Amino acid sequence: MHSRRGCRRRAAAPPPAPRLRAAPALLGLACACAGPDPRTSGPHESERGLVTYWRVESTSASTLRCTDAPEWADVVAPPDVVAGSHLIYRVSADGRTAVGQSCATTDASTCHDIDQVYAISEHKLVYEPAPSVVAREGECELLRKVVWTIVDQGERGRFVVEYSFGSRPAPDSCQFLDAAIKDDSPNRFGALACLVQVDAQLAFLGAEAPPAGGK
Repeated sequence: MHSRRGCRRRAAAPPPAPRLRAAPALLGLACACAGPDPRTSGPHESERGLVTYWRVESTSASTLRCTDAPEWADVVAPPDVVAGSHLIYRVSADGRTAVGQSCATTDASTCHDIDQVYAISEHKLVYEPAPSVVAREGECELLRKVVWTIVDQGERGRFVVEYSFGSRPAPDSCQFLDAAIKDDSPNRFGALACLVQVDAQLAFLGAEAPPAGGK
């Protein structure tokens, strides 16, 4: 059986999670915004238009049915979601979407929108960027699909990042390529059935209005 290694292309790295390093200052923000009563599941109408801050408390990662071939290690590696880092977004005025933020400090005036739009449905925020092509062979394009999900549970939350793999133009377009990946893998797994997941527990820190006229 001939090898297809020369036809494979490395995946582009998925977008990094927005992080803020100044945790002590954010603790003060949480005290100022949380109020006397425990926060219930959001996002709330009062938080529309505000920059919302979460801290990652703990993370766990898993891979299922994924190739362990060395040349595919970067493609199937779980994304780097670090305990103590921060997840930040701005809820839209109508409450239907939220936009990821990049911030220099804990002050919302230092934040700006990034190319990361979450759809909001009740207490769940979902960001699903366009799939990236991780390998090609003939008409086959092997795709990595990424889904970010935030579940707002009030004072606590959950952040899940999932990778799955597919092919185009048809679901069976990459069967021969996947078979070759299995041949190259000590564990005899390919990519099409691979599922990668990171599950993080979040703590709500607060929500702050951006400066007037800011985004």
